[in-house]
Amino acid sequence: MNTCHPRILNDPLLYPYFKDCVGAIDGTLISAWAPVDKHNVFRSRKGDLKQNVLDVCDFNLMFTYILAGWEGSANDARILADALRRDGHFPWPPESKYYLVDSGFCNCPGFLSPYRQHRYHINTWRGAMFEPKGPEELFNKRHSRLRNVVERAFGVLKVRFPILKGPMPRYSIRRQVNIVIACVVLHNWLRANYRDDWFFTRAERGEFDPDENADNEHHILRQSQQDVDIQSQFRDTLAASMWSNR
Repeated sequence: MNTCHPRILNDPLLYPYFKDCVGAIDGTLISAWAPVDKHNVFRSRKGDLKQNVLDVCDFNLMFTYILAGWEGSANDARILADALRRDGHFPWPPESKYYLVDSGFCNCPGFLSPYRQHRYHINTWRGAMFEPKGPEELFNKRHSRLRNVVERAFGVLKVRFPILKGPMPRYSIRRQVNIVIACVVLHNWLRANYRDDWFFTRAERGEFDPDENADNEHHILRQSQQDVDIQSQFRDTLAASMWSNR
């Protein structure tokens, strides 16, 4: 985690701005089955039954952490807070390093989120007329471009293992959680041993549709105002540097 990944190092639009980034975090919705008395908590905003899975992904399209089993109605920040409270398994970034997260998470040390109230997702930047209009938009565009690795990893996972897209059989919640974990383990093994795998090649070319994110609403983790201010100042410095060197 202490070295800059070639994906960043070899891209002048990303380096040196994101040189301390070690990966990306996001939640994804996985098809679920639940007994009738639990439908309300497993029902996503779109009305279908889902489990919300939190993942940490590196820039090799490999998952470095997964927390499965949360209900589809749970927001990403709540699940991340649960992950951080657990018994030391969460891969905290080294000091001064950070993960990219979306606007559903807090912008605080260890986690760098985009500017809210500004365009963000990749498909909003297509075409010359949609070029960034200021430092905040330029930062968001490059942040989205780099953080997209986690959505591409989700895309590979769900295309390779269609059970994750559903319909999910009438399995127990524990078995459904184990299915997700097994799929992630197989995904990582294939990535480590078959770099030219067809699914990964397609993902690197951007051929998979964006993943169905679990939650893009804003939910604050409990952080001191000082921590939030420090990370906001760091983000402003990056954005200003990108804009002046564009």
